[in-house]
This record gives sequence, C-alpha cells and structure tokens, in this order.
Amino acid sequence: MHEALVSWRNAAATATYDGSGWDPAAPVSLVTEPDGARARYTAAWTEAAPVRLRGAFAESELVSFGALLDTNLYQSHDVELVLYQNADWTGPLWTSGRAPMLPSLISTEDLALEDPRKFDGRLHEDDYFAWPAHVYRFPPQVYCRSFEWRVWSSGIHADLSPAAGFELDHCWMGDGLALELRAGTKVAVSLAASSKREGGYTVVEPGGVSLRAATIPLDALDGDVADQLVTMTKRIDGIRPGAFVFDMDDPAASFLYGFLFRLKAEVGREWANGPDLSDTSLTIEEWS
Repeated sequence: MHEALVSWRNAAATATYDGSGWDPAAPVSLVTEPDGARARYTAAWTEAAPVRLRGAFAESELVSFGALLDTNLYQSHDVELVLYQNADWTGPLWTSGRAPMLPSLISTEDLALEDPRKFDGRLHEDDYFAWPAHVYRFPPQVYCRSFEWRVWSSGIHADLSPAAGFELDHCWMGDGLALELRAGTKVAVSLAASSKREGGYTVVEPGGVSLRAATIPLDALDGDVADQLVTMTKRIDGIRPGAFVFDMDDPAASFLYGFLFRLKAEVGREWANGPDLSDTSLTIEEWS
C-alpha cells in the first residue's frame, strides 16, 4: 500500500529569508513563488559551512513536509533540513541528518559488474535529468519558528559540469495530509510532441510541455479526511499550487510520480459508505 501525501498550505511562501550568500541578481526571495525563476547561492561553501537556505516564520508553524523544488542538484549531493524552536535559528528541534538528495533508486542485484550504477543504485544521467530535481524531507509534525536547509553542493549542469552556484525555484514547508492510495490510482505523463515517418524521414510535430497528471480515487475515507480535502479545494481553488508525494516511504516512486500540482476538477464528499465514511477523488495536473 502506498501512503501518499498532499500538502496545500506552504508556510515558506510567507517566511522571512536570510539573504546572506545569495546572488542579488537572483535573490533568495525568488523561492517564494513557483514561477521558474531560480534563486542562486553564489558564496563559497565548505564541508563545515555548507550552502544555507534560512527562513523564519512570523509565528510557530506545524511542519511535516519540506521540499526544495526544481533544483540543480545531482542525486548523490548531500542535503539536510533542520527545524528550530526560535526565529533566529537557535534551539534545534529536529534534523533530517545529512544524507544524499536521493537514496539508491534502483535495485543493483541484476546489474552487470561493469555497470557504473552497480555500487550506488543511481539512475542513468539521461533518465535523472528528464525530471525536475525535487528534494523531499518528512519531519514528524514539528511546531517550529524557523528552518534551515543545508546543501553540500554548488549544483551541476546536465553534462555533469559544475554550476556556478546552487539554484532552486521554490521552497515548501508545511503540514500534509497522508492518504492511502487505492486500486485505480493513476499517474500519467502527457506527450509534449509526436512524430511520424514520411518517406525516408521522421517528421516531428512539436507540442507543449510534457506534464504529469494524477487521478486518485479515495473510497471509504474517514469523514474528517474528506472534509480536509474539500477545504483544500476551497483554499487553493484552481490558482494556487499544492504538493503531491506519491509514496513517503518510496523515494524512487516519489521522484517519478510526485509533483507540485494544480487542481483539475472539483472535489466533493459523497456519503456512499454510511454516515462516518465518505468517497471522493482528486484529479490533479503538474504545475507549470
């Protein structure tokens, strides 16, 4: 059974950020909007003093989900999230610990000894760069006043050459709602282009942007869970993003099938299973 997560209140969007080390031409304030404009960290970093993304809330916020969305990190780069009791980044409450952005994503048992992935379980570079590089961490519902992401990398380009600095589009910090995915759940990728053979040539018809979309049937839910999803719909409507993680215990599935989303259809509550249980569904599309 996959335990997915849906989050719709992003406290990081209204946090106050420490701009130290961030490029004035690509300031840290850009992380508050998922608009494709990346913030860039350009100060030198070391093992003892990594890249730091620091934010503080106006009041304590409940955090059970943190994400760095659309980064220029590689899958083996180390990341850590720390939550603090105070607004000045003191009084640590929880840390994810330093760990690779993504753990091993594939089984190495059947790979040939000569395969470069044999000993680390990483994706091929071409496969990895086909997807946005998102980082997910899952605190155990902690009330905190500030947070700090630590990154031990300046990022890379698609050819694996070093980048000029760590970059990210959007930071997400908030609470989330866990959902058990049922039979009939579908995540699909739309086609951005098409091709056909004409004579001895291949003709390509360019399209738009290839996006992920999900249809999530949710039957026999506790009424409170259905109510929260209806509230989510009212809160974000069709104009604000939410975050969807396919399986909190499966990094590979979440890397492929998790995304920032917009709602594509209404969400309601159907009393089909008695007064205490409800049916509903989510239809979502990747934010672009």
